[in-house]
Amino acid sequence: MCYAFDALDSTGNTLLVGNDCGAFLSHDFGKTWSSDYNRTLTTRMFDTPGESSKPALSASETVEELVVGAFQDNGKAYLSGDGEPWRELGSVGDGFVAVFVTGDVVMSGGNDSDGDLKWAQWDGTKFGAEVKLEPLGYPGSFLPHIARIPDPQRKDGSGALMVAVACDDGNSGKIWGRFDRGAGYSPLAQRFSWTELASVAVTGLYAIASFTGHIIVVGGIKGSGPSAAPCIYLVDSVTGVAAEATLPPGAPANTPRWISLCDESSGFALQKSTLWRTNDLMSWSVVPTALPGQLSALAIDRETDPVRLIVASSDGVWTSRDFGVTWQPTIGHPKHPQANHLEVVKYPSGRRVAHMGTWNWSLWRAELS
Repeated sequence: MCYAFDALDSTGNTLLVGNDCGAFLSHDFGKTWSSDYNRTLTTRMFDTPGESSKPALSASETVEELVVGAFQDNGKAYLSGDGEPWRELGSVGDGFVAVFVTGDVVMSGGNDSDGDLKWAQWDGTKFGAEVKLEPLGYPGSFLPHIARIPDPQRKDGSGALMVAVACDDGNSGKIWGRFDRGAGYSPLAQRFSWTELASVAVTGLYAIASFTGHIIVVGGIKGSGPSAAPCIYLVDSVTGVAAEATLPPGAPANTPRWISLCDESSGFALQKSTLWRTNDLMSWSVVPTALPGQLSALAIDRETDPVRLIVASSDGVWTSRDFGVTWQPTIGHPKHPQANHLEVVKYPSGRRVAHMGTWNWSLWRAELS
């Protein structure tokens, strides 16, 4: 934090303070504050700099321009369109997680008093009150790594559709499914439920993905100290049976991050400053062409054939249409974007937009074609 007094104010009561929340002005020596300067500052910090792993930026797939973010020291907020201000979504200190699990329902969490994920529904103009729902059999606060399912097909015995998957970043190795009983379910507070699906023997899980909900891919670390090693498991969400994948030889003891699936059998992941790929989910290899800088986030545009891969690093943002063999740089963003979140959504109109959350550069959008 830094501060300064206005030398032109002889009373000494005008104080300007800057911190990682923005800029604040007081004319009465701190009794009251104005944050109007923040309206023109693009300094939003999405969650964690560098090696982020939990989604702190998410866009609705049905409501164009609707975005939710989880911010360092700025809680959780939503943006309903370009030119609109960010509006608060729940009162927290730091926001850690924000992800749409359906087109109009967002799950988010931060370090508020109970520290749990909550969900809220968009009513066309604003989000309704947040609803807290703890997972089955999980004590204490619950802020897992979570991912929505692109093509949800898995249902439970009651017919509820599994729309998201989550994993614990502690040492339990637990994996959950998020089931949706539907928008018309009553009581509303019981619309969504968590179901524990499986567990794997790891030190911690830090990445999760599923294309349809039937097979779940999780990444983390097994062992500790000198024996620590990265791992990726494939989990059958019905039987709970897990199979360990084969990873590139010599991989450092850093967790895989941002596992992203193109379809039911292929995908990508980040591991330290290396990009991995797979064509069968069971065998992973290093993408042949390296990118400069520290890799920080990735996203997949599944509407192209082959898919379009987008990867952000400390030195820029690149795209590839040949699974990482060749790359093209993108333009229109800062030279060093400090990106930590990427997401591509397709709206009902057919329009596709890539969203990039950054550390200290706020939110960026790019139209895809």
